[in-house]
Amino acid sequence: MLTIFNATVPIFVIILIGYGLVRFELLPKEGARALGGFVLVVALPALIFTALSKRAFGEIIEPVYLAAFALGTLATAGIVFCIGRFVLGRDMTGAAVMALGSAGANSGFVGYPIAAAVVGPPAVVALALCMLVENLITIPLLLALAEAGQTDGRRSIDTILASLKALVRNPLVIAIVAGLVASITGFRLPAPLERSVDMLAAASAPVALISIGGALAGLRLGRSLKGMALVVCSKLLLHPALVFGALWLLPPIAPDLKKAMLIIAAAPMMTIYPLIGARFGLGQQTAAALLFATVLSFLSVSGLLWLL
Repeated sequence: MLTIFNATVPIFVIILIGYGLVRFELLPKEGARALGGFVLVVALPALIFTALSKRAFGEIIEPVYLAAFALGTLATAGIVFCIGRFVLGRDMTGAAVMALGSAGANSGFVGYPIAAAVVGPPAVVALALCMLVENLITIPLLLALAEAGQTDGRRSIDTILASLKALVRNPLVIAIVAGLVASITGFRLPAPLERSVDMLAAASAPVALISIGGALAGLRLGRSLKGMALVVCSKLLLHPALVFGALWLLPPIAPDLKKAMLIIAAAPMMTIYPLIGARFGLGQQTAAALLFATVLSFLSVSGLLWLL
């Protein structure tokens, strides 16, 4: 148990520091958002590139990993969408937003730092593979469903196409592709440039956690919390459980990658979830879900590590 807390407590202490910095106006909200942008555009891409480029291609591409994470994620989204639509009576847009909160993990800002503390370097490979599933399948599909609930089918198709076009300019996806190419060709950066990339990569985890804390300090929950319990419980419990089930059904993978996948699946929903919710008039519910899921993930992730 002490080992588990040694892995998780520092993560949430840094999140709390970020919360305090913004809450007591030592860091402006805009500064916290800027830190998040730095992580997404610079630090995480540097981390992914340097990790992938230094590994053999055969160690990176894990079809079973991709299949297990995609299967568990889509199963979670499907179950929550059906409950929201047919049990809670939400429209298609509301059910799709609930499904996105339940199946869209905060893999880069929360999942990766915890996984890295537990399994070390293999966590970067796990992060890259999870991001492929999230960016190519989960997010475009559920955003299209949300759009379809408000407009005609044509606009939902346009949403998918726009999401796919945005991938071309996404620094994280560019870093994954560049890292894979470097792995295949054996390309290495010149020593001074490689050192610079390594320094940027080292900043990704702590800066990401400070940004998360700052984002939580800026949330305004309002009174409407209906449906929040389903989203929070599904994200923290159902998603990792179904990913584990998919792993059990499929051929085995490396133990470290398996642990990293489950930790990422158990992370709370992505930081931009309230922004997506606000786009569809669900800002209060999604903000509440993000806050409570992030706080409760300390217990759920610690419990998962104890089981592992």
